[in-house]
Amino acid sequence: MNGTPFRQPTRAHLVGIGGSGMSGIASTLLARGHRITGSDQSDGRTIQRLRGEGIPVLVGHDGASVPDDTEMLVVSAAILDSNPELMEARRRGVPVLKYAEALGALMGESRGVAVAGAHGKTTTTGLLAFVLDRLGADPTFVVGGEVGSLGGSSRVGDGPFLVAEACEYDRSFLHLKPEVAVVTNIDEDHLDYYSGIAEITDVFREFGRLLPEHGQLVTLNEHRAAFECDPGFKALLTTVGIGALADWVATDCEVGASTIRFTVRRYGEDVERMTIRMPGYHNVLNSLMVLAVVDHLGFDPAAAAKAIREFRGVRRRFEVKYHRAGIVIMDDYAHHPAEIRAALASIRITWPNSRVWCVFQPHQASRTRFLLREFAAALSRADRVVVPDIFFARDSAEERRLISSRDLVMKVLNLGANAEYLPDFKDIEQHLLLNLRPRDVVVTMGAGDIFRVADAVAARLENYGSTSIPA
Repeated sequence: MNGTPFRQPTRAHLVGIGGSGMSGIASTLLARGHRITGSDQSDGRTIQRLRGEGIPVLVGHDGASVPDDTEMLVVSAAILDSNPELMEARRRGVPVLKYAEALGALMGESRGVAVAGAHGKTTTTGLLAFVLDRLGADPTFVVGGEVGSLGGSSRVGDGPFLVAEACEYDRSFLHLKPEVAVVTNIDEDHLDYYSGIAEITDVFREFGRLLPEHGQLVTLNEHRAAFECDPGFKALLTTVGIGALADWVATDCEVGASTIRFTVRRYGEDVERMTIRMPGYHNVLNSLMVLAVVDHLGFDPAAAAKAIREFRGVRRRFEVKYHRAGIVIMDDYAHHPAEIRAALASIRITWPNSRVWCVFQPHQASRTRFLLREFAAALSRADRVVVPDIFFARDSAEERRLISSRDLVMKVLNLGANAEYLPDFKDIEQHLLLNLRPRDVVVTMGAGDIFRVADAVAARLENYGSTSIPA
């Protein structure tokens, strides 16, 4: 592709249109005058919203669903080569774009802001879109999670900015055309694709080279050298840290029950005493990154700090489902050891005297196998650990045979922690309801469907009232 597939009105069909990213692209293309149809495996709120916008969406995948006059097929990252609509488009010679290629084409027509990183990119993307919205910039945004404060995971704005989450898997973010980028962190992940941290660091450097000379890259101070020593990097490099020798620094942090207050120091000068309503020091860093971006884009950091205080987070990121009678039920998307450590540390700070249950659903056999020791060490920080079966994604039959949740539980037990394997969600729900006591915090974690356990337990507790725990 030459990078300009949407410069003229196009008849595009989107396969997997119900995903957070794909639905955002669909709405953006429609608003820019393109004719859009789509399909997805199942119905839901997002599909209904797209139909309400005037986009015909079929449920199920069938080659006959591709309209005869389709000029472009866009496929989500989850679509396999065996998909009948993809096969039909190729048979007809219809050009095919991956999601990231389509997003890159749209970004090339806007002032693109791409948020990448191993962890925290969804929250940071949502926060940045929220702040720009509150500052009157009316951005178009595509976030990988539901942002309640913005009414969903995507929206088409009238402003010049397109804010999007950028994923490093399959090097897909190299298709983007950002003016400004955030790299929240660089860590080992997607080891079914990358050989290790050296290759991962290299691809983030390549991502940084996409930025123009007048652009900006914001990252942690510890990653400064990864970009600073790269002769191909042309943009302004801005770093953030907590009490560190960074360009933007958080100092004098005060952690409250539901807030963190800190002083923002920019290039050695105090700028603002600000408050965030998101737990965890990682969210202090995310907030600094957003401040650095909006400052570079010409907005007032003090006004941005006030907007950040209003932000309530993204669905499935430290989301409290129930909090009554001294019991807290919550859900988090954490599916990497670093994310588990950060979430559990935030829980310990927020509820310091509580017994912490972690119900962790491993995501991907390969990730579980490659990072087994790290997962066990992170989970051992909880008081009680419950592990159901692995949620398989992109895993071959051979990968599935090489690892199981029992292996992870044994690793946790070997570290002296309390862990058990319960494959069935119903058994986990009953186990929790039988054993919960006041001052317990339960967090379900994982990128799969483990949130259903938190929802079910919260609903049962609500139905029984706050004075008793159901048997």
